[in-house]
Amino acid sequence: MLNRAEFIVAELLRQVTFGILKRLSHAVGLRELEDTYDEVSELRDNNLANRMIHLSIELDHFQRFPLDEVEHLAANLVHNNFTYQTLQDLVFNHLYLFPRDYSVQQSAGSVLGLKVNTPGIRGGERKIIEAKRN
Repeated sequence: MLNRAEFIVAELLRQVTFGILKRLSHAVGLRELEDTYDEVSELRDNNLANRMIHLSIELDHFQRFPLDEVEHLAANLVHNNFTYQTLQDLVFNHLYLFPRDYSVQQSAGSVLGLKVNTPGIRGGERKIIEAKRN
């Protein structure tokens, strides 16, 4: 069991990790390069860091929600609490920012144990980055 100081440090590190993933995604991500990212991800090591970066790029820049990748990562991260929570953060952030069909929200929420029936997630009329995606 973590004491309070260890918990605070772990949470800070998780937020730093989330920030780095988002920064990388915004620095190199571009919707027009979807095929290139897929080719490169097949050539590179299929390690966890590369898969998390690729997922962050998919969530931020591609039209299709990568549910298969989220499910695969979630299944592999059952015993890696730190990275599992980072995965939850990435998906929750995406669902908060981008308009998605409720079935996608439900599927992602059930895979990761996220509550998606909240105004921040459900707010279908207007999402923060709706104009950018269309």
